[in-house]
Amino acid sequence: MTGALRHALAGAAALALALAACGSGQGADGAPDPADRAGAAAGASRGASPAPGATAPTGTAGGTAPGTAGGDGAAAGTRSAPPASPATGAAGAAAPAAAPDWKALSFPAAGCTPREEWIARGGTAAAWDEAQPEVREAEVTGGGEPETITTVQCPAATSSWPQVFTVWDTTGPRPEPLLVSDEVRFRGAVLTPGRGSVTVAGPYVAEGEATCCPGHWARLTWTSSGGAFRLSEHLTVLNEADPATGRVPAVDLASGTLPEGTSHGVLRGLSSTDGSGAPAAVVVDTFDYFTGAEARAACDEDGVQHGDELWCNDVYLRDDDERLRTVRLAAGAEVTVLDEAGEPRSVAPAELASPQLRGRMHAEYPYWRIDVRDGQVVRLAEAFLLP
Repeated sequence: MTGALRHALAGAAALALALAACGSGQGADGAPDPADRAGAAAGASRGASPAPGATAPTGTAGGTAPGTAGGDGAAAGTRSAPPASPATGAAGAAAPAAAPDWKALSFPAAGCTPREEWIARGGTAAAWDEAQPEVREAEVTGGGEPETITTVQCPAATSSWPQVFTVWDTTGPRPEPLLVSDEVRFRGAVLTPGRGSVTVAGPYVAEGEATCCPGHWARLTWTSSGGAFRLSEHLTVLNEADPATGRVPAVDLASGTLPEGTSHGVLRGLSSTDGSGAPAAVVVDTFDYFTGAEARAACDEDGVQHGDELWCNDVYLRDDDERLRTVRLAAGAEVTVLDEAGEPRSVAPAELASPQLRGRMHAEYPYWRIDVRDGQVVRLAEAFLLP
């Protein structure tokens, strides 16, 4: 064998030994590979306590701190994950954000009394602590990501407080309210999320009513545009509570409008669309109106007994449909009400929302004559039953 060949074979043998050492986790000098030392230390930190005087490994190259993402208890010698960045935490996993304290956020937004003040006023700590918000998620802004919606009824010493619904934007570092429903004092209402909208409908406590006993029903809709909500419908109806249950029943709104021409009925509510309270539509409960011989014939058809009184002989009303209808007011619609002397008086449509005229809604007398053209009310006149 020549000297050159012996040198070549010796070099090949040395290369083979070096490759074998790499495959077994050792260096060329027989010591553990530095990377695998780190991997072994990480495995020890997950499976055993460090030796006295040793330093516990941290979330750097070659190991994962205990209890963090990536801590799978792998045996020593396993290749470790790349170094973690400060933005993601250990092993490249995002650090979980703390869940918002929705009570701490939603109670102040709803105007609830703070706990310390509540107790100072004589309330019990247990009553305040037991009150919790209802929390749900729904996509209501049209942005593609769900928002958080809280429903709060503040603790109260006597009757329950109204509901307050709040929509929260949770995309930032701290949740921010997008909508707080404080226009109407709802009790037992239901929130319905929509595509870019929120609707709340149910009984509410009107001005002058006890908080315990709502006598009205409302439906409010907010529409989202550019991340901001605006009130796009505010419909309120005077709806008497059911004597058997004491609850205000849901309002059954019929679809469609009134037929062309003149209809008769009672006003049950108003609907505004711009948040100003000025009515854009009226809510009516219509009935069939008969006079003279037609009244007597209608009474006979319905089996109503009658004598010499005005009812049936002069006038008769038939109400077979308890559903209500919402009919838009035409621009420039004429509205006439009766003054204290029973004489007609013209008023602006906005006056229908005044407390004086709202008090006449849902009254049996007088009734209203409703003239409809092209599906809109062009004339609304308060009148007595007799023509």
